[in-house]
Amino acid sequence: MHKHILPFKDLSLAQKMMYLYVMIVFVPMILMSTFYIRTLSKRLHEQYCLAKHEMLSQSTNAIENNLSQVRFCTHSFQYNTNLMRYVEHYDFSSADGAEMWIKYVRPAFYQLYVMNPEFKNICIWRKDSKKLNDAHSVLNAQDNPYLDYIEPMSYKTMQLLFEDEDEDNETICKIFNILVDVNHFHKIGYVEVDCSFAFLFQPLNFVSSGELLLLSYHDTVYQVSADENGKVHLLPYSGDSSQYKNSISSRLNLLDMELYYYYPDFVILSNLTIFPILIGMILLLALFSFAYYLFYHYIVKRITNLTSHMLNAREDPLLPCPSDASPDEIGTMTNVYNEMTARINQLIAEIIQKEHLANQAQYYAMQSQIHPHFLYNTLENIDMLIEVGENQKASQMIALFGKILRYNISRARQLSTIGEETGHIEDYIKLYSFRMREDFSYQIEMEPGCSDIRCPYCMLQPIVENSFKHGFRQEDRELWIHLKVYSQEDYVLIEIEDNGSGITPKRLKQVRKTLQNGNSSAAASASIGLENVNDRIVLLCGSDCGLFVESLDPGLKITVKLKNPILKKELCNVKDEYFNCG
Repeated sequence: MHKHILPFKDLSLAQKMMYLYVMIVFVPMILMSTFYIRTLSKRLHEQYCLAKHEMLSQSTNAIENNLSQVRFCTHSFQYNTNLMRYVEHYDFSSADGAEMWIKYVRPAFYQLYVMNPEFKNICIWRKDSKKLNDAHSVLNAQDNPYLDYIEPMSYKTMQLLFEDEDEDNETICKIFNILVDVNHFHKIGYVEVDCSFAFLFQPLNFVSSGELLLLSYHDTVYQVSADENGKVHLLPYSGDSSQYKNSISSRLNLLDMELYYYYPDFVILSNLTIFPILIGMILLLALFSFAYYLFYHYIVKRITNLTSHMLNAREDPLLPCPSDASPDEIGTMTNVYNEMTARINQLIAEIIQKEHLANQAQYYAMQSQIHPHFLYNTLENIDMLIEVGENQKASQMIALFGKILRYNISRARQLSTIGEETGHIEDYIKLYSFRMREDFSYQIEMEPGCSDIRCPYCMLQPIVENSFKHGFRQEDRELWIHLKVYSQEDYVLIEIEDNGSGITPKRLKQVRKTLQNGNSSAAASASIGLENVNDRIVLLCGSDCGLFVESLDPGLKITVKLKNPILKKELCNVKDEYFNCG
């Protein structure tokens, strides 16, 4: 048989594809229009029911995972001893209570809000009322009318209340957990976590037209439906579910809630006898087996070998394909590819050797210029505060200084994100503001979607430091710094403005020339930090990016222009460990 098939190898690729089209597509279409498959109906129905059951089971597990986030909030409070002491014994009426709220309560709530942005409200309702509470965190249980509807529950279970739709047309889920004292002897209040029904029960969005999903909770039945955007909604239900032939149920143990899923039968046409089905299956199997042998042995296998080598070239050195002596187009492509790989490997080796040595040395040299100057000045300021007895301010400065050092020194990567940079620069401004008057202010605005864009590490600090060192000297008016981040086409722009003393036209011209051409002379030493940042941005983003300086009346505006995505692909691909492009 193999001798009769050999001439097929010598056909052109177009002839082979036409031949296989007739064998694989045209003939099977005629056969499949003649024979109808009936024996698969039962198996398809079983798989259909199994898929429905698995879908409900997975959705139940996903909801349990969402509820575990709520449980985590309760555990975070429960195992915070100082917070429990505050809930049980303190409020704002005493200095100790106010201090505990600032040190322990507020940070705990802030951390949970940051970790769970989907939660609309997190609060504690204390059992024993206090006179003076904060407005949002720890409140008196007697002021919450919803607690009247809470049934007795254990420490391991939750209570759920549904609130009417808010201004966003969303049903709010109020979830309550018991909070006990630090010794776990008695109940001291409740933890309330509010979230949207769409968030908590979003895994139930698989319900389609002709199906019914019911939620039974405390003798009340609700219907869960999904709109055209896949968002789930909670509706009252008073209908009859007996019209559905298939049903399954699942239980949410944390809420003591039952889910009932009703769906119709799997419909499949079936009126053929078993004999024509068997004949059709045998003929199709034989035809497809023969066609597959031809297609795989003479086309697919050869193309797959060539493609796998090409795909490996993304990460590994280019390797030549096994030699293919066939005269058709695939053999020609293989031979040409092997000739190209030899030449490309030679060029890549030369480029890597040249570029990574130059770029590594230049990048590390520029980055290392930033740290010592800021370090010495900050330590001197802390020393001065301690000498004049301002120990509290000195302590605050040390805390901020520690955060900044962790960012500046402890990073293993040379790249950051804009969100991390703005957070770092806010700590830097707070640290520097200790040296300013009380009317000093700052503002940071960021367009959604910009925080995760990568950028050169520690690029904003020298710009803001320039405002403090040169712009705010001998100024009697109220001073401020504004930072704004937004995207524009393929770029990300970061604008830093201040209302300081500004810059003279002559000096502005010198700075712009330094940023454009580079200048290491003594005249440009005052702008070496800006030149450093500009050179790093240009190195990673290209010559159309960098720093752009404008004079305001009063003040100065510096715009940072970055590419989005931030890095040049050719620099990232030279060697990941040198630039940490990720």
